[in-house]
Amino acid sequence: MSVPISGPATAFVIEDDPFARWALGQYLESLRFTVLTAETYTDAAALIAGYPPPRLAVVDLALRDNPAERIPQSRSRGITLVHALKRRDPEVAVVIWSAYGGTIAPILPLLTSGYTGLAYVAKGSPQEALHDAITHALRQDVFFQPGIDHAATDSWEQMFLDALEPAVAATVVKLARCFDELTPQQRAVAERMACTTEAIAHQLGIRVTTVRKYIDAIYDRLELKDTEAVAGTDAKCCLRWRTSCDVCGQRRKAVFPLW
Repeated sequence: MSVPISGPATAFVIEDDPFARWALGQYLESLRFTVLTAETYTDAAALIAGYPPPRLAVVDLALRDNPAERIPQSRSRGITLVHALKRRDPEVAVVIWSAYGGTIAPILPLLTSGYTGLAYVAKGSPQEALHDAITHALRQDVFFQPGIDHAATDSWEQMFLDALEPAVAATVVKLARCFDELTPQQRAVAERMACTTEAIAHQLGIRVTTVRKYIDAIYDRLELKDTEAVAGTDAKCCLRWRTSCDVCGQRRKAVFPLW
């Protein structure tokens, strides 16, 4: 896949390892990004606050507060930075580049926030894996590198629901039960609703207006038509929680337990 950028674009690289930071910067510059870097959590917070939102951010989970700190003490710092990026602009593409790549558990707070444009790849992965993650994030997909949850148990789907507000979890379960009532064409669109309507149209080879008609029909079938908020979040966000993720080489869903 080619990285979908056109014209000048800025990328943030937030990584405390100097070699990894340099290598990431070199690679992103080869993709025509203008790269700004941060070594510590403090530097990254200042970068996010002091510059316009980037097109792309590659973020390590475990960051030092300052260069004198020998070992990062918390993975939550990277999560906090991703929240800050998404609050400034929800369409910032974020690639989480982490040594904690065996399980999705660390990023559950991000998944339950309904973000799109989010990819998760293990640090040290081949360049092709990073390229795929960047491409999916820029397309506003939610993407896990194949094999990313290898160390996780089958119970993580329930962990996802448990991390939601009860009313939101109930709505997601309702959507899951209704999903099989959709036509094949509606399902094809619904499974891609983490993407923009333009991206869905491109992937399915149909018109944008046709995609919008399918989305209206999906909302009708799932009893979400004209609903501005469903259990505290918008209807499209609820459907995005049912978005597809590439895990272990298979198409799985972000909320699966009932289908």
